[in-house]
Amino acid sequence: MPIARSEEGGRAEAVAADVSIEEQCRTAVEATIRTFFKLHLLVNNVGIAVGGNLLKTTTEDFDKMLAVNLRSHFLMMRYAVPEIAKAGGGAIVNVSSLAAMRSNSQISYEATKAALLGLGRSAAVSHARDNIRVNTILPGLIDSSMVRRLVGDRVAKARLRRESRCAGRERRGKSQRRSCFSFPTTPPTSPAPN
Repeated sequence: MPIARSEEGGRAEAVAADVSIEEQCRTAVEATIRTFFKLHLLVNNVGIAVGGNLLKTTTEDFDKMLAVNLRSHFLMMRYAVPEIAKAGGGAIVNVSSLAAMRSNSQISYEATKAALLGLGRSAAVSHARDNIRVNTILPGLIDSSMVRRLVGDRVAKARLRRESRCAGRERRGKSQRRSCFSFPTTPPTSPAPN
């Protein structure tokens, strides 16, 4: 059921899907088209963290991480790109993690988040001619139940405070450290969507 946002003049609809299952990804895109008639934006913001370092991660854990953290982005883009192209163009945002760039002893999480960089770059180059911009962003630590479960409430809060201070100094120009990277993966010569 669409949710009216009268103060902003828009509406939204939630579509429940297990993005590790291909048929549900296709169905989610189809439901969006049925409701809104076209698609201009896809945000792939899904991720789980199971396992640990190389010797503490089972093959099953690794496969689960691949299915949710990487394959789901591929599947959603695979079904969304033709619809975005049909609509005249748009954008795809893949949410990765700073874990793609630095290690925290979570091998399958880090590997899948790093792989999103290549996935996004390839999709950007392949579909720039369709007026589709693809970006992969790498946010820092986010206060979430997953983070608290992995590192504990006290440690998570301390890391969040530290990263928040770094981001604040960066905004004031006093530090070169960054708490969030954005890797634009669309070639600079491609046109921006309307």
